[in-house]
Amino acid sequence: MQAEYVERKDMVLRIKAKDSMGRTREQREAMEANEPKPPKLGEATRAVHTICAAEHTEYPKAMYRLALKNGLPAGDIASPEYPMPYDLALQCGLADQGFKRIGVTRDSPGNLIVRLPWITRLVGTVKEDLTIDVEAARAEEAELRKKGWVDSPSQIKGLPVPPAEQEFDALPDEKPSNGARSAA
Repeated sequence: MQAEYVERKDMVLRIKAKDSMGRTREQREAMEANEPKPPKLGEATRAVHTICAAEHTEYPKAMYRLALKNGLPAGDIASPEYPMPYDLALQCGLADQGFKRIGVTRDSPGNLIVRLPWITRLVGTVKEDLTIDVEAARAEEAELRKKGWVDSPSQIKGLPVPPAEQEFDALPDEKPSNGARSAA
């Protein structure tokens, strides 16, 4: 029997997997080490959170009431910081609803300040010590309910149906289109 020394060089294939952003595992771990940490809450902040969690379970709460003028929405502004572009309002059927149009120039049709068909009111005022006078809030809520205020916009009776959600017209009676006579 003979023994022979053979010099070998083995090639090892190692695959470096990358994530959806093209990072290797090492790069991802290094980037995660640099992520900002959430601030540590101090004792005073925790105390405020505890008071609010205990006191603000029932109040303050929002209440809603129908707000129409000549059958058109006249309540709260839908998005005060972002008026609706006029071309989008045309597509949604809101351009002819009587909303205020701003920013009209030679090159731009402008934007609409769209209003909702309800107004919103908060019930229950937070005092300086972060508590709420629950009895006064309940009395105010009872008085508002007598005047037609509700807990959710979906509970408001008489809301107009938005143009985009209106039903289709009924189909007319079908007639043959090829000139053939009907069998009736």
